[in-house]
Amino acid sequence: MQAYVNGYFSKTRSSSVIAPIPIFANGDNFLVSADSYYNPFGVNFGTDRTTGTSYNDLNSRATVLGNRSYQYNTYNLQLNPGLRGSFGNSSWQWDADINYGRVRQISRNNGFLDYDAFNQAVGPSFLDSDGTVRCGTAGNAIAGCTPLDIFNLNSASSLATLQSMIVNPTVNSVYTVKQFEANANGDLFDLPAGTVSLATGLSYRKESTSTSADSLWTGDENGLCGVIEYCASTLAGSFNVKEAYAEALVPLLSDLPGIRSLNLTVGSRWSDYSTVGSKTNSKVSLEWRPVDDLLLRGTVSQVFRAPNTSELYAGVAGDAATANDPCNGYTGGHEAACANVPTDGSYRQADGQVSGKASGSVLAGYQLKPETGRSYDVGFVYDPHWLDGLSFSVDSWKINLKDTISTVSAQTVMNQCYSNPSSAFCALIHRNGNGTINYIAEPTVNLGKLSAAGTDFGLAYRFPETSFGKFNASLNGTYMKRYDVNPDTTDPSSVVIHNAGMYTYSYGNFPRWRGLGTLNWSMGDWSASWRMRYVGRSQIGSDDLTQGLSADSDVAGVERKVGAYVYHNIQVGYNVKPWHTRLDLGIDNVADKQPPLYYSNNVTNANTDVATYDLLGRYYWVRATVSF
Repeated sequence: MQAYVNGYFSKTRSSSVIAPIPIFANGDNFLVSADSYYNPFGVNFGTDRTTGTSYNDLNSRATVLGNRSYQYNTYNLQLNPGLRGSFGNSSWQWDADINYGRVRQISRNNGFLDYDAFNQAVGPSFLDSDGTVRCGTAGNAIAGCTPLDIFNLNSASSLATLQSMIVNPTVNSVYTVKQFEANANGDLFDLPAGTVSLATGLSYRKESTSTSADSLWTGDENGLCGVIEYCASTLAGSFNVKEAYAEALVPLLSDLPGIRSLNLTVGSRWSDYSTVGSKTNSKVSLEWRPVDDLLLRGTVSQVFRAPNTSELYAGVAGDAATANDPCNGYTGGHEAACANVPTDGSYRQADGQVSGKASGSVLAGYQLKPETGRSYDVGFVYDPHWLDGLSFSVDSWKINLKDTISTVSAQTVMNQCYSNPSSAFCALIHRNGNGTINYIAEPTVNLGKLSAAGTDFGLAYRFPETSFGKFNASLNGTYMKRYDVNPDTTDPSSVVIHNAGMYTYSYGNFPRWRGLGTLNWSMGDWSASWRMRYVGRSQIGSDDLTQGLSADSDVAGVERKVGAYVYHNIQVGYNVKPWHTRLDLGIDNVADKQPPLYYSNNVTNANTDVATYDLLGRYYWVRATVSF
């Protein structure tokens, strides 16, 4: 028997910036008074938060304040003690361990505005007898308040007033996992074709999460708080899961004409969640080697995913969602989606961003179910004997999921209601009296269905050893044939969104082709590598009007092409054996490739796809790894 302990701790500091704070009078629920000294129009703008009454819309952005910024301190701790050993002189091995993990993140959010101070500053104001503009009304001035000329934010006085309202709230998030796991594997008995082996185990896991924010930034049940633009979500909850599994490898045939080997693998996992109950999922795999050089393989699996703590317990959080209003140019016929919108065709969405209010399922009153489905894989591996070191593989796959869990996007809500006035999504749209969007609720629910299919390709070659080192190279690629999402399977008229080859705000980036190439060299204690990452071309918007996707918020069906991208990374390393240390240095994005620029009102609340493209440009790094 052997005892072991694995430990890990890290502290990471990072920061990011986004555009200056947007000011949406209706979306942020503040009221620019008709009686403001600086209001030349003599009418109200925005929403009276106390009564819920909405007036004319006003959208702006406080560019004079510069970008908002976020600073993160993240602490990651993991401890994993365990025991392992064997059962006597048998082939059976066992392992039992405990895992404790804790991730804490403290974020400071800079450049936001105090709601009460802002709302007072754009409320009624007057010119007093000494020539000073004051908040309030004559005889009832508001102490400590400076009126804001919201129609001239770039003036020196407006800048000073805005700066006096800046608040920098913080958010503290903690996630913990506690787990016990025991596993065993070994041989059961012999068959004519080989030995039947079994792997089995059981586990218990508890996950907990909590997020707290400054009281000023914590949203109430309506998603409103003391900060302009959006609020933070409070989050607290936990669940536990008990699991047991078994997987057996059964050799069926071997050493026959056309059958060098034929192996069957069957496995099953039972899971019992405190939140969604129990479920058993199984898989069956078959591997057939007709000749030594060729392996044919296929797998059918049941797919299962339970909702996580965020999907279950998240509170109401503001979301500056990007969406194109399908009611632009509205002339009637879609009253549920376009309530209060003028029918003379004059309506135009003022901005590509809308106010959204996302929440977890518990707060929204939805009982989440697990995602379930099936996956299918079939392919081959070819290792020719006539060229030692070469390997080529092709695997086609298909995944079908139902009851997909997601936070419904504002765009999906509007599109689904527009196409079906009886859709449950219609109740999530909240418009002002003039038809402009006040906010759109975005709960986490089970609604959709996903069907994805594609093919993975792999090519690897290990070169013959030379006097100047060892070389190996590989090239792996994926072709995305299909990534179709039905946002609402409860609605017969729900439009299936075809994401393959597209970038959409709701679902992400799915270029038809992706690839990764590597070339590695080693000689003694030295090593070096080159890595290439390929992101195929994609498209924003579709001329298929039923998709409801456009690269222009004012014109339906506009398409924009985004070309392919190739990134190159290099690194070199050296093993310092006397110090039990490995030193590595590298350059990522050698060509300093800049990401493609997207327009905010096209697809996303950013100017590019941060999940796909490199934002930092060329950067250099060093790493030391010490073994004890």
